[in-house]
Parts: sequence; structure tokens; C-alpha cells
Amino acid sequence: MADNPSEADEEWAWFWVGEPERDQRLALHKGTLLFEELSPFPEGQRFGTIHGALHVPAQRLQQAVEQVKSKGVPVDGPTDFTRRHARSFYFYDPDGNLLECWSPEAAPLQEWK
Repeated sequence: MADNPSEADEEWAWFWVGEPERDQRLALHKGTLLFEELSPFPEGQRFGTIHGALHVPAQRLQQAVEQVKSKGVPVDGPTDFTRRHARSFYFYDPDGNLLECWSPEAAPLQEWK
């Protein structure tokens, strides 16, 4: 990934979908993504139509993850992104879209179960 997550490189193309300099971006990615092998769909049909990253404040991240788990949905992670000082958890929605609870403030501030 590019050092600046809003800049394109050989693997990622980023597009702002909200106000400039906010964490609302659409990304196109070349290659595999984290947890692809856990998709409910066979190779070549993974991720449904999207991979969405939902920005969750650090103080609410564990609560958000527990809420998803309480619905019987398997959650993978945490995954820490040290260059971006972020922590993410991943899960699939009923349509096979890979969703991410992403918090740029969370890592490594908290211990996770």
C-alpha cells in the first residue's frame, strides 16, 4: 500500500466519496485481500459486490465487534496496520460482501479478546 493511503500505487487506486481529507474513500485493489480464504463463496466469486470499511471510533470498536458476533456472525481479526496506526476486524454479510470495522485510533491502544 502506498505510504499515503489516498495515493494510488501498483495495488491500490483510491477515490474520495465524501468530503476531502475525511476517511470516506472507495478503493480498487489488484490481487487478494485479507481473509479472502474465509469467504462463503468459491474462489473467483468472492466478496459479493463490495468490500466496505466502516470507520468506528476506537472507544466503540470492541462494542461494534461484539454486536456483530452476538448475531452469530463470525468475525476475523484483529488486524493491526502499524503504518496507519489502525486496527480492523472483518466479517461477511449475508450476500457475501466483506465488511470491515476499521478504527484509525485503536492500535495498539487496547488489548482484544
